[in-house]
Amino acid sequence: MHRHPAVTIAICLFNSSRFIGETLDSVFAQTRQDFEVVLIDDGSTDGCVELVERRFPDPRIRVLRQAHRGLSIARRRSIAASTGELVAFLDHDDIWLPHKLERQLAAASGHPEAALFFSDCVYIDEHGNPLRRLSDEYRLNDLDLTGMSAYAELLRRGCFVWQSTVLARTAALRAVDAFDPAYRYIADYDTWLRMARRYGLHYTPEVLAKWRVHRVQFTQRCPEVTLADHRALLGALYRTESIPQPIRIAVGDRLLGQHRVSCRWLLKQGRYALAARALYGMFSYPDRLFAYLVGKVLERRRLGPALRMALRAVKGAVRLGRGRRRPTVEAGVASTRAAHIWIDGTALAAAETGYFNLVAEMIRALAAGSSNVVHVVATPAGRAALERRLGGPAARLQFHPSPRYALDGSGFRHMSNRRWVRVVRSVLRVVAAPRGAPPDSDTIEVLVWRGRFRWARSQHVALVQDLTTKILPELHTAANVAEFDRFLAYVRRHASAIATVSEHSRQDIVERLAVFPDSVSVLPMPVHPRYRMPLFSKAAAAAHGLTQPYILCVGCVEPRKNLRRLVRAFDLIKDDDAVANHVLALAGPQGWDEGFGRFLLESDAAPRVRTLGFVPGEDLPSLYHFASTVVCASVYEGFGIPALEAMCASAIVIGSATTALGDVIGRDGITFDPYSTEAIASAMLHALSLTQAEAAQYRRRCRARADALLSRSHQMPLLPGLRAPAHAVAT
Repeated sequence: MHRHPAVTIAICLFNSSRFIGETLDSVFAQTRQDFEVVLIDDGSTDGCVELVERRFPDPRIRVLRQAHRGLSIARRRSIAASTGELVAFLDHDDIWLPHKLERQLAAASGHPEAALFFSDCVYIDEHGNPLRRLSDEYRLNDLDLTGMSAYAELLRRGCFVWQSTVLARTAALRAVDAFDPAYRYIADYDTWLRMARRYGLHYTPEVLAKWRVHRVQFTQRCPEVTLADHRALLGALYRTESIPQPIRIAVGDRLLGQHRVSCRWLLKQGRYALAARALYGMFSYPDRLFAYLVGKVLERRRLGPALRMALRAVKGAVRLGRGRRRPTVEAGVASTRAAHIWIDGTALAAAETGYFNLVAEMIRALAAGSSNVVHVVATPAGRAALERRLGGPAARLQFHPSPRYALDGSGFRHMSNRRWVRVVRSVLRVVAAPRGAPPDSDTIEVLVWRGRFRWARSQHVALVQDLTTKILPELHTAANVAEFDRFLAYVRRHASAIATVSEHSRQDIVERLAVFPDSVSVLPMPVHPRYRMPLFSKAAAAAHGLTQPYILCVGCVEPRKNLRRLVRAFDLIKDDDAVANHVLALAGPQGWDEGFGRFLLESDAAPRVRTLGFVPGEDLPSLYHFASTVVCASVYEGFGIPALEAMCASAIVIGSATTALGDVIGRDGITFDPYSTEAIASAMLHALSLTQAEAAQYRRRCRARADALLSRSHQMPLLPGLRAPAHAVAT
């Protein structure tokens, strides 16, 4: 049996004949020899590949050739060609110390939670003379890589992970789609940031490699490329509200410094138009530019000392004034000031599914807290729908009319990037930006969909249920995708925290959005009080024409719900004895799968499929309970409220093993691959073939699972930043 090597050493060549011999000598001098070497020749013309083949006739070396396409493409190909569980990167002119692999393979074995391992290194010149250590430049002695601190450190300090010291897990590199070709210069930095958002990092403070520094660096040869890369990667992060201010200051200072360096080198090269653009770009960071200029003034010998004394005096006066205005609180007496929570109620005017259910029940739970004052910004139709849903508890709410929908201008990105569009986009961002202070100091604003934050000095929380429009855009209309992109762009710029409905959705948001990972939290999934102790009536099912055994699926008619595969799966088993006399009942309003009706008419299963349309909430517990099985076949769910509701109703619930649905149903539940019609059919047949005793046990198991999920949710704050949430639910 062929045994894969412990590690793949990835080396990219481009006219590398001067140093590649010394580099490979350091590889074959390693104390651990269980490796393969993948050499990617990126269109070399100096004979370096032939040199390697003559000097190193080792069967562990594989050479892959390609036309010159750039370093990122070459590195991506080396990862694709890797057969080891770990990949060690080595630049063609750098050198490893003999125990490099041994040390890092031991670290990888001892730290299975980490996916990226790196070490200290020493800079050397073209002749191999030592210059300085990487740890001295980045002050790595106090490096904190615990939890999400690694991501924060990479943003604050810059790219202190040098390529030739890296050992990474192959699966993790593939999962983050490492080395984006869009970046010519800092694709490695982008990759380390992506990995830090998902995996642990491990640092070995020992020098394990030598980094060769050349007289003329890429930054000096192509300053416009390095500047464009830094702006593309860090520009959005600098403007992301959820990233802590000290980190944004560090990112802004680094961007400003990149503009200065690029401007200087472009001027030396006589490229004055590009130099002017680099200079103009400094005004994109006005606070950092002001701080830089003030710092320069304070450094002057004559003005500096006097100005520093004046600044200290002003700061002291400001602190004194704030201390006098601050209200005094008696010792041992806690503040009883109420939290004012402003909820964006735009989703309340939509159909009573999905976002409506989530927002309505979240408002109910928040209003149950005696210390909370809940304000709902809604249209008249949304207010009426919420009052019908909540009943008596709605009297405790304060309603406000919904303002006109305001964009932040990000949607113009989909139309054009002309100068006038950029100007309009900038103006709209200013118009849509929150301003001033709220009427009450302890104010939390919750944004759900099409609204916007009102005040700059309140806490901004955005509710993002899932990222299905970004992960599976083909299942949505182009208008839906564009609208949600605008919403996410606004959230990134103005939300200090993001609340979502499951750990799975939290991971999606952390991995795919330019927000600070620690700002994303999971809120408890609220359900209607009727599901706490549900009552069942067969008359409810009969009222919807369900007088014979039925399989139930609840959800809007849209491609994500996977109804076409469900119908095909039902067609495969409709003649089985266990399915005899059963019908497939589809409950939910019409969505954007407009061709589903025609598909259903042409299906052989059509005579035994019932489309119920929208089902009132008070009927759903009975429909869930009396169904032979409830199927949740979605290809993607941020949580899956119907699955939780059905389990509360002690139904036999089966569903997709993917995304959050698998977590809701549980490992011991009946799950299936939603992309396989045969798997869906097999799972339904399994559920329908349970004996009476097995079915009763499975129903008890589903109810117990629902109770566990609801109990766990009681331990969670209703919103990030809410001091004392009340978890009681009004009935």
